[in-house]
Amino acid sequence: MPLFSGQRAPDFEATTTAGRIGFHDWLGPAWGVLVTHPEDFRPTVTPLAGLPDGAVKLLFLSSTPISEHVHPIAAGQFHTGATVCLPDEAQAIRALYAGDTGDEWDAPVQEHAVFFIAPDRTVRSRVSYPPSTGQDLGEIIGLLGVFRTGTVSAMRNDARMAAA
Repeated sequence: MPLFSGQRAPDFEATTTAGRIGFHDWLGPAWGVLVTHPEDFRPTVTPLAGLPDGAVKLLFLSSTPISEHVHPIAAGQFHTGATVCLPDEAQAIRALYAGDTGDEWDAPVQEHAVFFIAPDRTVRSRVSYPPSTGQDLGEIIGLLGVFRTGTVSAMRNDARMAAA
């Protein structure tokens, strides 16, 4: 069964560009943003600019080897809170968060999603989108303002900071 708002985010271990991590331990007191298909997002420079250091950590589940990326996650252009899970483990994590037990029918199109995980390790929200390119990571990061403060004006401010 897929994860929904209010459910506990599954913990996992993975090899990433930051080394071997346990997801919940790696998050510490920060908000987490887990992106299932980071290659869908257009290049963005420092989408977390303006947010307090360590307040948010991004984990990208890569579909391609890091050496083959023509995407800014390979060039280190994302905020230091970002890390990339290596592709050999990313698929299993995608399946875990999608609720794929392996017993179900194979969907013709894999869902692409972003999960927002609160400091208490609950899924605060899940944004699904069709497989595509050109998604705006700044808009996704802007949603954090709503979750962190509960106001739409905070979302606009975080989105402006991410775009700056």
